[in-house]
Amino acid sequence: MMNNSKRLHRSTSDLNNNEILPSSSSSTKKKKSSVPTTENKSPFTIGQIKEIRMLNFMCHKNFAIEFHSTPMQIVTGANGSGKSAIANALCLCLGSQARATGRTSNVQSFIRKGEKTAELTLTLANEGREAFKPELYGKEIQIIRRIGAKSSTYKVLNQQRKVISTQKDTIAEIIQALSISPDNPLCILHQEIAKTFLLNNDAQKKYQFYMKVSQLDHIKQAYEDAVCTVRSIEQRINEMTQVENHLKEQCFYYFAAVLEI
Repeated sequence: MMNNSKRLHRSTSDLNNNEILPSSSSSTKKKKSSVPTTENKSPFTIGQIKEIRMLNFMCHKNFAIEFHSTPMQIVTGANGSGKSAIANALCLCLGSQARATGRTSNVQSFIRKGEKTAELTLTLANEGREAFKPELYGKEIQIIRRIGAKSSTYKVLNQQRKVISTQKDTIAEIIQALSISPDNPLCILHQEIAKTFLLNNDAQKKYQFYMKVSQLDHIKQAYEDAVCTVRSIEQRINEMTQVENHLKEQCFYYFAAVLEI
């Protein structure tokens, strides 16, 4: 079953948000009828997106979209309405670099034209047996990324909206625990990267793409790192063995001299 769970908030000033619902009572009723009732609503699973908000981000001035707990959801809209912006915001909020979107290497270029800062807020479900530190975060983890003219900052909040961390390393720990890989094209395939892949006939680049989406490149890197660690340990053992043999030799000469005396 597929539900279009697109829900807009305070976006009347943003001409790029095409599906703004009127404030009439009939429209409100129609909107509510498309939302699953509490009785039929299934619980969220760990790592599911509950909501994403964008403030002064790309074409969106003030836009939010809520998701339900259904397995599949579809976001539709006309060309230029900002669908790709949602995917970009998702990746950037999860700590990805700007170049991962395939659009630019400068994160400041995502700030809406005429504005000085942008802010992204992502709310993730943290429910079930495999919840990440539920005693600390509760049933929700909220990540806020604020993009300024020269730098960007992060905040990680719990269900009560208490700031738990401002470190990017915390986000890396969270997405690893929730099995989220925002830089993997198999999880999020950005528009520009898709175009490049479909039009590119270079076998080497397709092989690199395959290694990345299958995460075999990470396995290969981990293997190479492990080999280097083993070699370093072996070298250290050899050095310590030489030191041990030297000490044994010194002890032998010392006791031999004492016996002669």
